Amino acid sequence: MAPRNLRSFLLAVVVLSILPIYLSKSSCLDGWLTSRPRLPSILPVPSKTYVISLPRRTDRREKMERLREHLGVEWSYFDAGEAGTPLVTKIVDQVHPSARTLSSKRSVDFPQRMARTKSSCHSNGQTQTNPLGLPHL
Repeated sequence: MAPRNLRSFLLAVVVLSILPIYLSKSSCLDGWLTSRPRLPSILPVPSKTYVISLPRRTDRREKMERLREHLGVEWSYFDAGEAGTPLVTKIVDQVHPSARTLSSKRSVDFPQRMARTKSSCHSNGQTQTNPLGLPHL
């Protein structure tokens, strides 16, 4: 390395070594971190956001709360009703006409139908499954 390049390199190393120490003791940095304007909401479309989840699924609420804090957005939590309650059945029936058929069955044969589906990714015709037991589509 040429002497001039070596001096520039050493100067850069020294500056980069001292800079974090200086900034950590600087009140300017603290003031900037505490007074910087909050970013506008990430999703500008909805005026109000609701998270609906089952009360017994506290793990989901904890994950959603971490996500909310990280994104800096606001939303309200509402308890969901269990699938078999009359109110949920009534709502499902009104949302989509085909939901009447699904709500009367109370179960859907979706994974079994998918398991019989041939994978288009594999030319040998074998159905490949992922760890959840569903084929790759």
